Amino acid sequence: MLDMSAELQRLVQLRRSSTLTVDYQERWATLKARAFELLNTVNHKCIKIQEAANLHHISSVLLVEEDQAPLFLANTPYFQKSEYLTREGRVVKLLKEKAKKDQEAAKAREDLLLQKKLELEAEIKRQEALIQQLMNKQANP
Repeated sequence: MLDMSAELQRLVQLRRSSTLTVDYQERWATLKARAFELLNTVNHKCIKIQEAANLHHISSVLLVEEDQAPLFLANTPYFQKSEYLTREGRVVKLLKEKAKKDQEAAKAREDLLLQKKLELEAEIKRQEALIQQLMNKQANP
């Protein structure tokens, strides 16, 4: 890689000329080929290392499975799917309950505000009627 880096720097310095020589173009093509070969070699090595790691993992999993005793599911009780609770299920259930309580509280506040509004409107109408009666009494003594 160091050789490739030095060659690349030399080619960059040659590039400052106004015309490109055949020698420059050949060196550039050679450098690109070397870089491609290097990357291809690294790619193959990475693939081989990953393959070895996967094979090791699979063999270790198979060894663990062979060491375990077989499970006898015929003797286990059957529970419906709805009875199986997971942590996620409990959290979702609690969040739903909290949202329902919040909705109920908001509905109660809304009902209270509506009731107060109706009471105020009724009070305003009663006071308007009272004012109208007083005005009629003053106009007709």
